[in-house]
Amino acid sequence: MPRKPHAKQKSFEIGDITVRHTLAGMAVFVAGAALIAGATTAHAMGTGNPYQDHQVGVSYVVYQPTTTSGLAQTDTGGPVCSDGSDENLVVTYGTRATTELAIWEGNPICADPDGDGKRVGRPMVLGRASVVTAFCDPADPQAWKGCSAKDVGRFGGSLDVTLPGAGSLSQTRVTLVTDGKHPLSYAALLRVARSMKPVSQ
Repeated sequence: MPRKPHAKQKSFEIGDITVRHTLAGMAVFVAGAALIAGATTAHAMGTGNPYQDHQVGVSYVVYQPTTTSGLAQTDTGGPVCSDGSDENLVVTYGTRATTELAIWEGNPICADPDGDGKRVGRPMVLGRASVVTAFCDPADPQAWKGCSAKDVGRFGGSLDVTLPGAGSLSQTRVTLVTDGKHPLSYAALLRVARSMKPVSQ
């Protein structure tokens, strides 16, 4: 049974967020309500929908999934980019104790949410080619050699795609990361990605 990869964590601060980067992707920990309260004017409006709130304050299209594979929203945040570009949006569903899905959006994304692993697919998402990565362990030669799409559901994985802009709003890089004890499968991750729709529609 291939082991789940373990790697040394690298931690760094982005505003009020502590990010720990492991082989299995990015785990984002919000260090208090200050992130949401002070991030942008849009967040302060508080409509209750983090995607709609975020769209008011950024110049890229914000996409919202219509399905999250039954996972409930558990967290919302996003790093403030140090280069002055628009704040990223990170919405988390589920938990790492069971199944977790994090959706990152930005232009650019000011971190490396999809982590390390092996490319296992390039499916089309809303007319754009995406990259799916499985978080197989490169330190295990046998597991790495046989790493495939099915390993997304074993070790976790990510789907990265740049989705179209609209009107005066620019295109958006969207990265979906699944992790936890029972990560989403390749097919489930792709279903979530293909359900993304602009909140302005």
